[in-house]
Amino acid sequence: MPNSEGSRKGAEKEPKKGAERKLDILQKLEENPEITQVKLMEAFNLSRKQIQKIIKDLREEGLVERQGSNRNGRWVVKK
Repeated sequence: MPNSEGSRKGAEKEPKKGAERKLDILQKLEENPEITQVKLMEAFNLSRKQIQKIIKDLREEGLVERQGSNRNGRWVVKK
């Protein structure tokens, strides 16, 4: 039994990497609504372009929105 769970976990991890990363970033936005793209880049070791793409996807999916200005705004995570 532990063997099948281990192999399933490994098999799941590869195709879900983008989705897992998206969920991790969503959680980070929820924990810290004032977080900047630079801080997200550092936290996840991603490029600004990757962060912008993920945030764009999250916005298009209606999971997150930006309130206020780019400099002084905050992220609102919708459940």
